Amino acid sequence: MLKKLLEKTNSPINGDITIYSVFGSPKMNIGGLLQSGGVVADIWKRSIKTINNQQSFDFAQDRSTISNILILGLGCGTVARIFSKKWPKAKIVGVEIDPEVIKLGKKYFGLGEISNLKIVCSDAIKIISNPSTSLRTGHQLTISNFDLIIVDLYLGEQIPRKSESLIFLKSLKKLLSENGIVIFNRLFWNGHKKKAKLFVKTTQKVFKQVKLVRTVANLLVFCQKYKR
Repeated sequence: MLKKLLEKTNSPINGDITIYSVFGSPKMNIGGLLQSGGVVADIWKRSIKTINNQQSFDFAQDRSTISNILILGLGCGTVARIFSKKWPKAKIVGVEIDPEVIKLGKKYFGLGEISNLKIVCSDAIKIISNPSTSLRTGHQLTISNFDLIIVDLYLGEQIPRKSESLIFLKSLKKLLSENGIVIFNRLFWNGHKKKAKLFVKTTQKVFKQVKLVRTVANLLVFCQKYKR
């Protein structure tokens, strides 16, 4: 494999961040985890197929109904890029806590070139806890607004504990449109499996429908307010 180091930096929030090129394609690595392209892209392409597959879940969405998307844990923009391609008319708000990740995303991954994406550098947990807070983008987190919410909050392999709380989950639920879906991305190997299973039980206390989809090393947890 032809691998070339492009940049290595240290963030007060994420620690060591490495950008390297593999056969001319840039990759981001944080805390030993790949944050862009490849397997990461496959995870989110799988999520789109699941959303649009009317045979998968009884809460499957009509692709045309998705007009507002919220991404918590924007990273270098892999999710936003994939969703923007599928739903080019949708308004996307991406929240990322680390300004260094945003800077590198713009430098190497075209993060600033996604036309329907509004980037917010802030703590997603604090924003969700105060949904009326302006995001300084002309877009507010209003109740029953989002058709799709992605929760991909990681610092390396660690998930902020507050993002697993009942308070956080209930706040997310309020932001969903009537048939909106929240998708949580969870690591699912070794010790992460037990944590993911416990988290699923927590989601079942808040959402009427919870469905699980396995990918190679992750678990996608699909949640919706109501059962149809």
